[in-house]
Amino acid sequence: MNQRILTKRETQQRHKQMICKSYELKIDKSHLSKELANHLRQLFLEAKWFTNYAIANGIFEVDYKIKTVQIKVKDTFEERQIKHLSSQMKQAIIDKLKQDVKNLSILKNNGHKVGKIKFKRFVKTIPLKQFGVTYAICDKNHVRIQGIGKKVRVRGIKQIPTGAEFSNAYLIQDYGDYYLRVITYQNPENTVLQGNSKNNAVGIDFGLRNQITLSNGISIQYRIPVVTKKLRRLYKKFTRTQKGSNNRLKLNLKIQKQFAKSNNIKKDIKNKIVHCIRENFSIVCFQNDDIRQWQRIWGSKVLDTAIGKFKDILKERIPISIVVNKTFPSTYLCSHCGTINKISLAEEIYKCPVCGFTMHRDLKAARDIFSEGLKRLPMEHREAALLYQGRYACGEETSTRMLEYLNSIPYIRASFLYETGSLTALARGSSLLSPISI
Repeated sequence: MNQRILTKRETQQRHKQMICKSYELKIDKSHLSKELANHLRQLFLEAKWFTNYAIANGIFEVDYKIKTVQIKVKDTFEERQIKHLSSQMKQAIIDKLKQDVKNLSILKNNGHKVGKIKFKRFVKTIPLKQFGVTYAICDKNHVRIQGIGKKVRVRGIKQIPTGAEFSNAYLIQDYGDYYLRVITYQNPENTVLQGNSKNNAVGIDFGLRNQITLSNGISIQYRIPVVTKKLRRLYKKFTRTQKGSNNRLKLNLKIQKQFAKSNNIKKDIKNKIVHCIRENFSIVCFQNDDIRQWQRIWGSKVLDTAIGKFKDILKERIPISIVVNKTFPSTYLCSHCGTINKISLAEEIYKCPVCGFTMHRDLKAARDIFSEGLKRLPMEHREAALLYQGRYACGEETSTRMLEYLNSIPYIRASFLYETGSLTALARGSSLLSPISI
C-alpha cells in the first residue's frame, strides 16, 4: 500500500485518542505594511471570485489550477487574474463547496426543504489545509501564510501548549480584522483539575434576576446590553447617509464591530464560568428551559445575557451533563413536603403555605434540579454526590474559592444565596446589577 496512505491512516488513528482544540490568532494590523494589507484584501477578493466562478461553472467540474476567472460586472462579464490565491487554497475552497453540496443532499434525503448554493457577496473564510505548506508557525509572534513572502505578526500563539500537533487552519476576515484559526490535537490531560473528581455534582438554575444559580449557593449575575449609547449614535449617523456611499459602508462596518464586541464579551463570560464549573464539578444537572419562549416574553433581558447557548457549552465540556425535563416544576415544587405552589415572578422568597418551608426561589430551584438529576445516576455515585453537596455548602472551601474566582472576572457579580433567602454579596458589595456600558 502507498506509504502516504499508511501515514494518513496512522495519523487518523492517533488523533482519535487525542483532544481536538482550536485557537484563534489575531493578525496584528499595526505591524502590517501597505503591501501585506493589500495582499490580504486581494486574497479574500480573489477567493470570492473563484468561489462564484466554481458555483457558476459546476463545483465538481471546475479546475483548481486555472489562473483567470470571469466575473459579472453589472450586465457584462470581465476576466480577472488570480494572482494571490494559491492552488492549494483553491483546492480547499472547492472541497468545502463539495462538502456543502453533500450536506444539502443529506438534509434533502431526511425530508428537509433545501435550495441551491447561492453566489457569495463576501467570502470570510479561506481554508489552509496543510500545516507547514499553506501555513506555518515561525516563533512566538509570527506565522507564515502561503503566497505571502514575509512573516506575519500575530497575537495569541502563547496560548497553544507545547507538544500540540497542528492540523489544518482557516484564514478569517471579520469586520475589517484578520484572524488565523488553528486546529490542534493534544494528548488528554493527565492531571485531574483541582477539586474535580468523578463524584462532584452541582445543580444549575437559569433565570432573569440571577442569570445562573448553583445548588451550592452561588448566584451569578451579568448583563451586557446589545444596544449601547455608542451604537445608538452610530445608527443615527447611518440613517442620514446616502445609500451606496462610502460613508454608509464605513458606518455599517463600525456597527458590526460594536455587535461583535458585545458578543465576544458574552462569549468570554460564558467560557470562564463553564471553566470554573468544570474545575470543581464533573456532574452537572440543569433544566431544559425554553429560552426562545423567554426571549419572546422578556426580549432584551434574555438577549443581553445570552444564556441560551450556555446549555450547549455545558453539554460539550462537562464530563457528565444531566438534562432535567422542562416540565419538571423546579420553581413551584416544595422541597420539604412535595406540594406544588404557585409563586409570582416578583417574589424572591419561596414560602410553602402547607409546611412553612422557606428558601430563596432560585436556590431552591437549583437544589430541586440537582436532586431530580441525580436520580439518573447509579446509587454509589448518587450517594457520593449528595455527601459532597453537604460537605461543601455555601461559604465553605470550594464554594468560597469559586466565588473569589468568579468575582475576579470583569462584568460578573457573584454572591451567596443563603437558605433563609438573604442575599449577601462578597468582594463587590451587595448592590443590584445594573446594565454595563461597553
